[in-house]
Amino acid sequence: MIVLCCVFIVGNLCSSLAPNFAMLLPARVLLGLSLGGFSSVVPIILSELSPSPVRAQMVTRNTLNIVGGQLLAFVVGAVLGSVWEERLDIWRWMNALSLLPACVLLLGTVLFVPESPRWLISRGQEKQAFLVLCRVRSNAAEAREELAEIEQNQTECNRGERLTFRKVLVERWLCKCVLIGLGIALSQQIVGVAAPMYYGTNILERSGMDTELAMIVNVSIGIVSVTSMAFGLWMIGHTDRRPMLLVGMVGSSLSHLMIALSSWLMPNGNAKGTVILLLLLLFCAFMQSSITSVTWFMLAEIFPLQIRGTTIGICSVVVWMTKFTQGLLLPVAMDFLGIPSTFLLLLLFTALSTAFVWLFLPETRGACVVQQNQNKMPTGEYEKSMGGNNKKQQPREEEGSILSKFGTLTKRKKSVPPADASAEEPERKDEDEAELVEKLGKDAIDSCLILPQPDLRNLEDGQSLRTLTIESRDDTKVQEICQLLLCWLNDELAEERIVVRNLQEDIYDGQVIQKLVEKLAQVKIEVPEVSQSEEGQKQKWRIIVDALNRTLHEAGGGSSINQPGGQPKWTAEMIHAKDIVAILHLLVTLALHYRAPIRFPNNVNVQVLIYTRHGKQISKSIVTEQLTTKQTELAPKGERDAFDTLFDYGPDKLQHVKNSLVAFCNKHLNKINLEVTDLETQFQDGVFLILLMGLLEGYFVPLYKFHLQVNNNEEKLKNVQFAYFLMDEAGMPKPKCRPADIVNGDLKSTLRVLHALFTKYKLV
Repeated sequence: MIVLCCVFIVGNLCSSLAPNFAMLLPARVLLGLSLGGFSSVVPIILSELSPSPVRAQMVTRNTLNIVGGQLLAFVVGAVLGSVWEERLDIWRWMNALSLLPACVLLLGTVLFVPESPRWLISRGQEKQAFLVLCRVRSNAAEAREELAEIEQNQTECNRGERLTFRKVLVERWLCKCVLIGLGIALSQQIVGVAAPMYYGTNILERSGMDTELAMIVNVSIGIVSVTSMAFGLWMIGHTDRRPMLLVGMVGSSLSHLMIALSSWLMPNGNAKGTVILLLLLLFCAFMQSSITSVTWFMLAEIFPLQIRGTTIGICSVVVWMTKFTQGLLLPVAMDFLGIPSTFLLLLLFTALSTAFVWLFLPETRGACVVQQNQNKMPTGEYEKSMGGNNKKQQPREEEGSILSKFGTLTKRKKSVPPADASAEEPERKDEDEAELVEKLGKDAIDSCLILPQPDLRNLEDGQSLRTLTIESRDDTKVQEICQLLLCWLNDELAEERIVVRNLQEDIYDGQVIQKLVEKLAQVKIEVPEVSQSEEGQKQKWRIIVDALNRTLHEAGGGSSINQPGGQPKWTAEMIHAKDIVAILHLLVTLALHYRAPIRFPNNVNVQVLIYTRHGKQISKSIVTEQLTTKQTELAPKGERDAFDTLFDYGPDKLQHVKNSLVAFCNKHLNKINLEVTDLETQFQDGVFLILLMGLLEGYFVPLYKFHLQVNNNEEKLKNVQFAYFLMDEAGMPKPKCRPADIVNGDLKSTLRVLHALFTKYKLV
C-alpha cells in the first residue's frame, strides 16, 4: 500500500507538470499501475483485517466508496470547469487535486494500517501476526482463535498441490474455470461503462447541450451510480447472481438501443441532450446495480481457493486493459462513426455478453464464498465446481456441476442402452454404476471433514447459530466420528446411487436422511421429492424428523432423542440451518440404534460455539455437549467372539491359531517371494493384506490403487480401507473391526480379518 501510494503521487506529479505528450504518457502509465495495484490489494487487506461477522460488509463498502469517489470527482470537475472554463490548463489542477486523498491514504496507511496477519504467518512471523490480531480484534481470546484458524488454513494450502500455468492449460475443468472468469471480467467492461463515466460531458455536448450545463448535469451520473451501487450491494444478499447479471445486461442493451435511436432521430439541442442524459442515467442504473456490483462477487465465488489470488489478478488485468482500450477508442469511434453507430456497436457487445452469461455462466451464490478461507478440498475435487448453467441443473457424467459445491447430492444418472443392446447389458451397467457410486463413497471418507465457518450476515435479531470450536473441529476423535459416519452412510446408500461427501452440505435437503431411515426402518416417508422454497425444505425436514423420532420411540430408543437437560438433540430447523452438532447427534443416534458395523471413540465431548444476535451486536457463548459415551456403542463388534475367549483363556490354543494363519498366508504370498513372520506388525500397513486378496481372488491390483511404499499412518489407513473394499468386491461380509485397529497393530483385529479370509479360501 505504501509503495502504491508513492507510485501514485509520483505519477500524479509528473502528469500534472508534464510539458509535453512524451512526458505525459509514462506518467499516466505509472498512475494506471498504481490504480490497478490498489484495486487488487485494498480488498485483500480489508478482508484479512476485518472481523468475520463484518468482513463482507467492509469489502462491499470498498466498492461503494469507489463509486462515491467517482461522484466526488464529477463534482470537483463541474465546479472547476464552471469557474475557470476559459483556462485550457484546468485539467492540470483537476489532476493535481487528487494528490490530497493520495497523501491522506499514505499517511493513514503508515500510521494506522498494520501488516496482514496471513502474510506474516506465511513468512513464519506468528508472534507479529498475533500482535496485529490483538490490535484489530476485540480481545486476545478472539485473536488466538483466529490465529489458530489462519495457521490451519496456511498448513492446508501448503499441503495442497501447486498449480502452474501449464496445469491450467492442461486441466480441462481448470481451463474452463479461468475462461469463464475472464469472460465475466471482459463482459463487465465491453457493455460500455466508460461511455457515461469518462465521456458523459462530451456525449451531452455532441447532443447539443451547452458545455457549462453538460458539466453540471454530468454530476447526476455520479449520484445515480452511487445510489444504484448501494441498491445492488443490498440485492446481492437477497438475490442470485446470475439473474441479476442478466437483468443488467438486458437493461443495458435497451438503454444503448434507445440512445442510438434518440441520437439519430432527434435534432441537436438541450431537449435532445436531456433525453440522452436520462437514458445515460438509466444505463448507469442497470450497470452499477447489477453488472458492476455482481462481477467481483462472482469472480471471488467461482474460483477455488488455491488459484483464487492468481486468477482474480489476471481478471483485474483484463478489466483494466479493457478500460484502457475503451477509453482510447470511444472518442475515436464517436468522431468517425457518430454517437448512434457507436452505441449500436456497444449494443452488439452487450448482446454478446448476455449470450455468454446465459450459455456458460453458472450460479455461484452460496458456493465458494460461503466457505471463505475454509475451502480446502483437494485440488482434484474442484472440478466439481464447474459446469452447468444454474444450480438446479443435474451434474453431467464427466464434469460435475456447480451444484456439487452447495447442493445436496452427487448422483450418477443411468445411461440409456442402445436399441440393439442385449437384455443383460442394462443390468450389468446398473451393477457397474452402483459399484462406481460405492467406490466414490469410500473415497469420500479418505479426506478429513472440513467444517466451514458460519455465515453470520443473515442472522436475524434473537436468532442463534451453533458451530464447533476450532479445538473440537481439530479433535482427532471428532474427525474419526465424521469419517466413520461418512463410511457408513455411503455403504448404506450405495444402492440408491447417493454419495455423501460433506455432512453439512449433503444432508441439507433431507433426502439422505429420508432414504437412510426408509432403508433401516423399512418404512416409507411421504415427502415431496423436490422442495424449491426454503419453507418447503423446512416442512420436508419436519416430516422426516417426526417420522424418525416416532420410529425411535416405537423401537424403545426415545431416550436418545433428548439431551440430559431435556432439550432435543436435533430439530428440523437445526438441521435445515446446517447445525453440524445436531447433524452429528442425529447420525450417531441412528448408527447406534440400528447397530451399524462401526465403533465410535468412547466419551467424546465437543465444545459448541453459539452466536446470538442482539440488535446490531453478536454475542458468543460456549457449551459442552457429549457425542458418545461408554455404553454399548460398539454395536455388533462389541459382542464377544471366539478370539476374545482365546486371548483371555487359551494362550496355547491362540498360538496354534496364529501358526495356522501364518501358514495360510505364506502358502499364497510365497508365490510372489513374500513371507509372513509376524502377524502383529507385517499387516499394519495393509500392503500384505491387499496382495493377499489379489492372490486369493486373482485380482490384478494396479500399483496406483494403493501405497506400496508407506510413509505415514494415513497411507496405511488407506491401504487397509482398500483391502476391505476388495473383500467386499469378493462378496465377503464387511469386517467388524475398524481399519484403524489394523493400522494400530491390534492383533485381535488382525486375526479376525485373516480368519475370515482363511474360512472363505482355505480350499484355494
